[in-house]
Amino acid sequence: MINLGILQPYVPMYRVPFFAGLNERLAKSGVSMTVLAAHPVGEQHMRGDAVSTDWVEHVERRELRFGGKAATFSLQRRHFADFDGLILPLEGTSVDIPRALHYRAMHSGLNIGLWGHVKSYVNDPNIIDAAIERWQMTHSDHVFAYTPSGRDYAVARGIQPDKVTTVMNSVDTSTISEQMARGASAPVEGIAGAGRRDKTFAFIGGLDQSKRIDFLVQVLDRLWIDDPEIKILVAGRGSQEHLLRRAVNRGQATLLGYADDHLKSEIAISSRAILMPGRIGLVAVESLAMGIPILTTDYLYHAPEYDYLVANDSVFVSPDTLTDFVSLIHRVAAMAHVYPKVWTTPSITSMIDNFTSGVLQMLNGERGTPDDANSIGSNRR
Repeated sequence: MINLGILQPYVPMYRVPFFAGLNERLAKSGVSMTVLAAHPVGEQHMRGDAVSTDWVEHVERRELRFGGKAATFSLQRRHFADFDGLILPLEGTSVDIPRALHYRAMHSGLNIGLWGHVKSYVNDPNIIDAAIERWQMTHSDHVFAYTPSGRDYAVARGIQPDKVTTVMNSVDTSTISEQMARGASAPVEGIAGAGRRDKTFAFIGGLDQSKRIDFLVQVLDRLWIDDPEIKILVAGRGSQEHLLRRAVNRGQATLLGYADDHLKSEIAISSRAILMPGRIGLVAVESLAMGIPILTTDYLYHAPEYDYLVANDSVFVSPDTLTDFVSLIHRVAAMAHVYPKVWTTPSITSMIDNFTSGVLQMLNGERGTPDDANSIGSNRR
């Protein structure tokens, strides 16, 4: 049996179907998978979505600080000897990557993969980090890019195309798709009387800075003055949840906490669109399965999954100002009823297939099977 370790900051609930499916698929090819995961800290901890299971080994995430910068490492020396392959997050601040490369140079036999956004999406590009990450990719055995644009970025920087797998990052939306196909059984308790569907919107995600909850609060304040009939259903937890208290107290917002797929489906049935003025990530996949659009701004730091959406169809975008975003919400509320729609969604099954192909290529030195990067071309802008 070949042993594979995959390092993660932590394992959130939404990643369990992927890792569980990957574990099952790899086992059929003689690969034993272990996810090496730290405990969530800071805003990740506040989301309350961390899980543990039998394929997770907990490691301690440590930091080395110098000159205002923090470099991180989690692996012990034994991990380099225990595994035939390691897949690490692609991070310029990672100490584990050069440690793994050094071990491989001294002992050979260790295959090293890197996975992540690859391109800088959610932060301003940093020349030093970009140079370090290019070096990391050049010296690794394989790169797993979340989306086609990340793959293109790696190839444009000299990484061999057959060394890069496009993962098509996704979540399991089978339950959402099934419920949307037959219609939710009933509105969520307490939501039915909250307002008309054309004036009810949703927020789904972490209630923290990356989602710009402070901006959303300003939007709700303006909407309350303009039209108190407009309501919002909020699914998620996080460090900035308290900022919504004023909207809750006046009956404008309903906090639903962490939402499973059944609740998300019922939210979709009750809502016109998802409000997401901050970072759009995997909520793009969920919105496609729900058949309702996302309303956002031309904010610069959306995650790579934003590429799955189509302007003026599955996503509506305003300039990044309070007035313009509020106007967009009013415009969509006044639209003739056209949702939910049926859109193609990048599937968790395809993600598992793609990742498995890349892992086997990394471990065996063989060319992987083609991924499904073109399967949702109709959904890309």
